[in-house]
Amino acid sequence: MKHLKLLGVMMLLLAAAACNRDPKTVARKYVESGNRYLTSNKVKEASIMFRRAIQRDGLFGEAYYKLGLTELRLGKFGEAVNALRRAVELDANNEDAAAKLAEIYLLAYTQNPDPSKNPGAKMFIKEVEDLSAKLLKRNPNSFDGLRLRGFWHLTGNRRVEALADFEAAHKVKPEDPGIISVLAQNYMLDNRVAEAETLVKAFIGKKKDAYALYDLLYGIYIRTNRREEAEKILQAKTSANPKNGTFVLQMAGHYHAAGKMAERDAELAKISKNPTQFQHANALLGDFHFRIRDFDRAIQYYQTGIKEEPKEKTAYQKRMVEIFVNQNKRKEASDLVAEILKENATDEQALAIRAALTLASGDVSQVQSAISDLQAVVTSNPNNHLARFNLARALLAKGEVESARQQLNDVLKLRSDFLPAKIALAQVYVT
Repeated sequence: MKHLKLLGVMMLLLAAAACNRDPKTVARKYVESGNRYLTSNKVKEASIMFRRAIQRDGLFGEAYYKLGLTELRLGKFGEAVNALRRAVELDANNEDAAAKLAEIYLLAYTQNPDPSKNPGAKMFIKEVEDLSAKLLKRNPNSFDGLRLRGFWHLTGNRRVEALADFEAAHKVKPEDPGIISVLAQNYMLDNRVAEAETLVKAFIGKKKDAYALYDLLYGIYIRTNRREEAEKILQAKTSANPKNGTFVLQMAGHYHAAGKMAERDAELAKISKNPTQFQHANALLGDFHFRIRDFDRAIQYYQTGIKEEPKEKTAYQKRMVEIFVNQNKRKEASDLVAEILKENATDEQALAIRAALTLASGDVSQVQSAISDLQAVVTSNPNNHLARFNLARALLAKGEVESARQQLNDVLKLRSDFLPAKIALAQVYVT
């Protein structure tokens, strides 16, 4: 009897061990672990888990899908495309994977639809057409299929067909704020202002937290010169969420533009008199005064912020640097950047600012210092197109034309629409 019990225990242990070695079971556990990391907003850790799942089971469509979503959140669009394409290949029923993939292609196309400047433009938009067609073949009432085909029609200036698809998508999901926004904007293009307004107002009446649609309606009122109604819709938006500092400042900005300074100051006082109710209150108020070019007041708020939020000292100092640059106070800006780098010698943003200030000074003897700073930034963050552009400028100032040309080409690979790099590259070729 004892032998039978022992045998039973051994069989259970062997079964458990077999499960632990089964690639599909292990892959599933990695995906579950990745999902938990995503729930905790630990995106990099989630990405690692999904990659491990794929290593265990290379045909696990869900793992590719989840990896695609995490890479999107990390801003790694190339990796996201690869993962989502594989997810679509492995699971034809995953509509969201196909939709996300089409959205990336659509974004890549709209960045620069000119095939002469964007060699992949035709391929990108063809992929959007094909993916939307696949979705609609499976389900003629596919919400994603209809809205994506609508966007595809827009790229070909087929606005009648696009509007028909957007209206059909709206019927499928009448409570989707994204399709409401798209529909309203297309109605405005057709000068159907009343329909756009009715559509948005009806939705806001049901969904008080659809804040992007408040802004859309505000824009409709401003464009049709109905400032009183524009003011009321902003008031409604702020009233729906009175502790959102950004909304309060938007209201203050409206009053400032309208010349209603007493009302503007009353809105600002909601934050200044109740700073504990608003996260980073001094930053909010400082940024507002920065935007209206009241630099002295802005600096006062930033200095107060440093005292009250010492952990945010560097963030406030960088804001102050930007003000000094706007005021052409280069020495004050340079001194403050030096103070930031004294506490953190590898701060990418501070290094880039110091390099930009050095280049702006025109001091040729300091160019190598700027190059060193910018090379450190580019090495740490190779996708920073602004750092690469400034590095090219520094290399040109030093006379290293070929190295500068390579950097400018890299800039345009990252941002094909970045005009300053195009102009600089043209000047290099002329030289």
